[in-house]
Amino acid sequence: MAVRPKLRIFAGPNGSGKTTLYNSIKPIYFSTKLFVNADFLESDFAKSNFLNLSDFNISCSQEEFEKFILLSGLYVKAGFDPEGWNLAIKENVIVRGYHKNVNYNSYHFAIIADFIRHKLIENKKSFSFETVFSHPSKLELINFAHEHNYKVYLYFIGTETPIMNLERVKDRVKKGGHHVAQDRIEKRYFLTMDLLIHMLKKVDETYLWDNSGSKHNYIGNIKDGTLNLEFLNIPNWIDTYILNKIKS
Repeated sequence: MAVRPKLRIFAGPNGSGKTTLYNSIKPIYFSTKLFVNADFLESDFAKSNFLNLSDFNISCSQEEFEKFILLSGLYVKAGFDPEGWNLAIKENVIVRGYHKNVNYNSYHFAIIADFIRHKLIENKKSFSFETVFSHPSKLELINFAHEHNYKVYLYFIGTETPIMNLERVKDRVKKGGHHVAQDRIEKRYFLTMDLLIHMLKKVDETYLWDNSGSKHNYIGNIKDGTLNLEFLNIPNWIDTYILNKIKS
């Protein structure tokens, strides 16, 4: 029997500590090497002016890339047109288009990350990705993965209030990390937390961490529909966004 490919989703509000969590547990618990992170894609492109799709073990034509981009809801939301998008594929490498003086932004790389995820799933490659998960479209990605026989794991890291996330993002910026506007952090926090219960219903296994203190703490897991908690004293957000919603 063929081994099912694995999709590992690292989700949580901006500034909750997703990348740190991924880096800390990856060498101990799993060997999935491919990791899709829109922020990393943006940073790599800023340094080199290209992204090699071969680094993700996928290949694609310009026609296929363009078709996906034009159908992306984010493309429309960001108000892109061909000149503003200004990216193309040449010999399996994403490069700048012909228009000069285009300022690339996070929407470009969120769309590219989504494209890479879909291509990996079509090719049944095991991989991990990081997301704020503030939009229901990510639920559709889980469905897409299941259609391709994936086992889907959710690693969710939460905090008690968005104030904690705001402070962490400020600290990250001081250290050279990427900025996220305060209003977006607050808005996304509640969107993400409200979507959590829907994530739990879609994935095969869930692992929960709390990062309200000085370090992330493992809270428990959900396997075969059963919530297994490590502590009796649980964070309020577990109560609010999981237990209370299960009861209702």
